[in-house]
Amino acid sequence: MSIRSELLIGSLLLFLGVLWLGGNILGVDVWALCVPVGLILLGTWLLVRPHVQKDSPRFQFLLFGDVHHSGSWTLADEEIWMGIGNVKLDLTEAQIPAGETKLRVIRFIGDINLLAPPDVGVSVNSYAFLTSSKILGRKRDSLVIPFEFQSEGYPSAERKLHVDAFGFINEIKIRQTT
Repeated sequence: MSIRSELLIGSLLLFLGVLWLGGNILGVDVWALCVPVGLILLGTWLLVRPHVQKDSPRFQFLLFGDVHHSGSWTLADEEIWMGIGNVKLDLTEAQIPAGETKLRVIRFIGDINLLAPPDVGVSVNSYAFLTSSKILGRKRDSLVIPFEFQSEGYPSAERKLHVDAFGFINEIKIRQTT
């Protein structure tokens, strides 16, 4: 896990601690709200997950951990559900099919690191409370606002990767080989 992710997790724990302390000072039972909301989210996930699996040829679920693809591998449509973790894709030696390949990452906190050849179009949509990105050397942060990026020439590229990232905190880094 990167230092930035550790800082974000620490910030989240600090926020929860302040929320709990504020609830104690104000006499409000914060956990009486958090526990039912958590159960509702867990129940919704259990109901939705089987439908998502049927639509996705490849599916992974990790509570904690990382997904790394590098070297010689075949890029295919994939859906990844994780609690806290990073996704690192090195496309430089990957077999990338013609057309658009879709990757969907649903998690609480984590990084997405992509290294792509210049002839591969890359499109990223991030739906998170906080998105921090460093794409092709340009840094951009967005709070609550959806983040969108599309590489130059994406619509006309023969091989494309489209990434949808859903989470509380997303950090996205995209680099291209020269």
